[in-house]
Amino acid sequence: MVVSLRYLALVAFFSIICRGDAFISHGVSRKNSPLLQRTIFRHTSKQVEKSNNAQNKSDGIRTLKDIDFDAIEIPESADDILKHLISPAPESYVIINETMMRMNESKNERDFHDCIIDLKALSHQLVKRGFALVIERDGGDKSKWLWHTAEAEAEVKIIIKGDDRDIRAAEATWKKSMSKYQSLTVLELAHLANSQDVKETTSLKRITRHIEKRMRLTMGSDLRGRTSADAAFQLALSGVEENHQVFDSFIDIGIYELLRVGSRSSFQSKYILQMVEKFAASGIENTRIMGFYKIAGELLKAKNFRDKDLIDSLLNQRFGMHCDRPLLWLWRYAARQAKISFKMISTTNHQTYEWKSYFRYSERDLVVDVGCGMCASLINLSTKSKLFNEEPPHPLLSGIEWETCNFAGTDLNQKFIAYGKGVISRRGQDCRDRVHLCSVPALEFLSDLHSYPGKVKLISIHFPTPYKIDSAEGNLQLPDKEHGGFMITHEVANEIALLMKKHGSIVLFQTKCEDVAIYTKNLMSKVDKNISCVPCPNHIKSINELYHSNNGVPQRVKKWMANIDERDIERAEGNNWSSISLLPIFGRPETEINCEYQNTVIHRCLFQYDDNQI
Repeated sequence: MVVSLRYLALVAFFSIICRGDAFISHGVSRKNSPLLQRTIFRHTSKQVEKSNNAQNKSDGIRTLKDIDFDAIEIPESADDILKHLISPAPESYVIINETMMRMNESKNERDFHDCIIDLKALSHQLVKRGFALVIERDGGDKSKWLWHTAEAEAEVKIIIKGDDRDIRAAEATWKKSMSKYQSLTVLELAHLANSQDVKETTSLKRITRHIEKRMRLTMGSDLRGRTSADAAFQLALSGVEENHQVFDSFIDIGIYELLRVGSRSSFQSKYILQMVEKFAASGIENTRIMGFYKIAGELLKAKNFRDKDLIDSLLNQRFGMHCDRPLLWLWRYAARQAKISFKMISTTNHQTYEWKSYFRYSERDLVVDVGCGMCASLINLSTKSKLFNEEPPHPLLSGIEWETCNFAGTDLNQKFIAYGKGVISRRGQDCRDRVHLCSVPALEFLSDLHSYPGKVKLISIHFPTPYKIDSAEGNLQLPDKEHGGFMITHEVANEIALLMKKHGSIVLFQTKCEDVAIYTKNLMSKVDKNISCVPCPNHIKSINELYHSNNGVPQRVKKWMANIDERDIERAEGNNWSSISLLPIFGRPETEINCEYQNTVIHRCLFQYDDNQI
């Protein structure tokens, strides 16, 4: 009984923490007797029901927390059944019983056979090895079916008992191939969704429907531990849009699992961290996720996790996709993707931009990101400015009102753009009204900006894929500067110069390659003599000292300098090169975060257009 009192105390503790916003788990210890399991099972279900009513939750995908356990009749043989089911056994019982009820209520043969296959799928997941799910006719009512468990050979997981007709029908049904939702877990389906070509929207929608079916079948029981966050992240990376019910269910299951196993010593702090990071990287923002963060923060605090600032951000609703840890997950994903070259993109379907259809107020100032990667910088700049009250990193940027601007970005990688569009579709209406993403070449995108009704306030270029230093060596995926492929061509620089002249646009450029920084600076000055770098208050005094205080001089820099007379080399140092980020803390791109974590030197500068230059 000591175990049960500790468990109930934990339930009460978390119900106070969440103030009714979170759902109470009814997971139980394997050491508890089946009778005690049922007692805890029913006690906590009342807490779940109370919490659900308080939240006014709309109809969605039911998970274990939504089950009214008091309404379920547990037969006398339940103790033996529970011993043969995967832990937590009461949960496994409920899931199988729900499908049995659906089978008994089926109105046609097709629905009946679907339930049989569902039960076969559940038997593999929820019944222990050496036992099988047994289904047989009710002796008192032949129209109804009952179930229990029994010992069986390892490969046998479901047994039909009845007349020859019943057995023949079951065998004929089992010969049919299982649907994806019956044969794959939710996490496997999410990975499958992420592996799809973004152009195959029909296939992606079909897989998403399978995920919904699987979750309705298993009620989240195949998303144990941290896997609900893994599934959410994979599905978000696939570019699926909207699907609020699925993502909300992922969060609910995550809350459920934190309350079930989060306080155990075996569930380490790093597992909780991975959950909050991946949920945030999925771009989810609603009251549910804030409740999840709060529970995670309390658990990390109880485990004496050392990062107090992180715990504080979780507890006080300041954690999200704009934070370093989620952005690092996006960077890891982006870094594994193949580089997309200009030659791989078709330019035959160029269409003129209809800016008024992209933005609710198209006359507002526009912030542009050319080569926007995973789109996180634009999305965070559009949504997070109200959370932070910080001075702009550079006086030239003080005139940008992030909370009212429109935002537009392009990247050649359609997977990145699909991810960004998916995140936007699950954000508030304000974000959907102010952020537009596309996948077109930089030159085409910039030329269309001339028709924008408002002012193009800022043009950002963050970490463009560098060109090859030596065409015979190095990374074969890198573009060749001399023969095209590098994003910032003379034509691109000229389009930027025209926009700067017309709108008074500021250009923010940053790269981790010093030769690319110098090349871009000189190219911008070459296309228009009125373009210059803006002095930075926090500038780099000595680039060599900065290299040596970090990871040393990069091999690329050594190779670059070896091919040029040292007296003629211009270095990325002095008043024009910033030593700190030029973006607000909530708007930094994922590559910038990774560079800071890896102690990689970043070369940053701002360009402005000045008609009075001599």
